[in-house]
Amino acid sequence: MMLELFLVGLSVLVYALALRGKFLFSDGDGSGITQPSLRAAWIHMRRMTHLSYWLNVKLFGKSSTSLHVGNVFLHAVNSILVLHIGMMLDMPYPAAQLAAIAYAVHPLPVSAVAYISGRAMLLSTSFMLGAILAALAGHWWAIVPLYALAVLSKEDAAILPLTLGLILLVCGNGRDGSCCCCRRRSRSIDGTDRPTPAT
Repeated sequence: MMLELFLVGLSVLVYALALRGKFLFSDGDGSGITQPSLRAAWIHMRRMTHLSYWLNVKLFGKSSTSLHVGNVFLHAVNSILVLHIGMMLDMPYPAAQLAAIAYAVHPLPVSAVAYISGRAMLLSTSFMLGAILAALAGHWWAIVPLYALAVLSKEDAAILPLTLGLILLVCGNGRDGSCCCCRRRSRSIDGTDRPTPAT
């Protein structure tokens, strides 16, 4: 739990300047984001993204700061998901930590986090990482709903089946439906190893 809190704090630190930002570039004047409606969200191709704008405005108001906070929060969630995927892939705990920290501070997603309109990418990434984590854990029932939510956030998520296929090709598939490379040992949240129960 301490590392998860650290990742949240690190994300806030890295994007502290963005939290004070106004509506930028592709955000337009903010009217399309700060005046959402459930009807508009339902008919829009990126329904989940516009639904998140609606929920953000209803809960925290129309200020650009509250919308930026939402983006930074999603980025922190994605960093935590990267950590847990690394652990499920049986990476050494320091390597999983490093991967999550690198994701949190890497400049590649800066436009998605800094622009409010970049939420589509952040939200679709959250659902895609969730689907990957579900696949690695053998929770196959969760993959299709998460995939649908990812595509309804941003259409780039259509690549997820290929990504999952490559992961499962490398990892294989266990008899219990979980990823073979995740069955060598189970790992507690603090990174200590625990023997996998005999099946």
